[in-house]
Amino acid sequence: MKYTETQKRIVRLLFLKGRLSRKELSEALSLSKAALSLATKPMLEEKALLSSGSKEGDKKAGRKEEMLRLNPEYGLLLGLDITRHGFYFSWVDFSGEKQKNETAKNEKEATHILKNAVKEGNVLAFSILMRGQADQEELNRRYPALAKALEGLPFPYIIENNVSALTRIYSFHHPENKNFLLVKYGPGLGSSVYVNGDLLGPSSELGHAFVDGSTFEDQISFSTLLGEEAAEKEGAEKILASPSLLEEVTKKLAIGLYNASIILGLEVIVVSGLSRIDNKKFKEQFHTKAKMIPFAAAEEYLGH
Repeated sequence: MKYTETQKRIVRLLFLKGRLSRKELSEALSLSKAALSLATKPMLEEKALLSSGSKEGDKKAGRKEEMLRLNPEYGLLLGLDITRHGFYFSWVDFSGEKQKNETAKNEKEATHILKNAVKEGNVLAFSILMRGQADQEELNRRYPALAKALEGLPFPYIIENNVSALTRIYSFHHPENKNFLLVKYGPGLGSSVYVNGDLLGPSSELGHAFVDGSTFEDQISFSTLLGEEAAEKEGAEKILASPSLLEEVTKKLAIGLYNASIILGLEVIVVSGLSRIDNKKFKEQFHTKAKMIPFAAAEEYLGH
């Protein structure tokens, strides 16, 4: 079924909170009892939602409140993160309770995993994350066998830039932040601007901004500093172990992020990638360069 905006909000809240009573859902989403019932009725009928027991309500009235939760058996959500070093698949059940991961070293192995997923069935949706340009044309060009396997899938799929996807995931977990810049620093330097509760375009590349004759990405990406084959975790550890490299990186990042915060009037800047390897050390260094910037660290939600 295609969910309404209200139903999507119900799914998000239950995904994050687990079980909630109808009263708790109504209050959290500012919905009337009638509006909540209208939204949940078809979801219960389709078994996307389950009634999972009850808890004590108003003791004076002697009532018990029905609890609702997402049905883990309703289906699976499949994700594929394509990096320079491999193809990373993740499955999670509809409730977010169970997850499994599988890695393919090349396109042939990735295509085989996808075909097996199709045979197993019960996949509700498929998300493909790519670096740089992310659309059907680019997937066809770079990964023709994988693109061919997508033809006739019995479930919907989307192709999205990995940083834009991480921005959506961060906003899913932090709906209170309506205006922020997310920067993912690693083998490359990607960014997305999130304004008024939505992405500002498919991606907004801080890494492509010119400073002193070249782009930020050309100056401080892992690929520039450590070589084209530098992987994310190993590259971050090398930079954190080198005071001179860490000084160079944080100084230049601070310039770019400070300018972005002033121009865009952002509530917060979210840094992912390097910051998750040794968050404390990175934040200490970063704040010496840009103390005025509101700062948060995104967890790495992409499954590896």
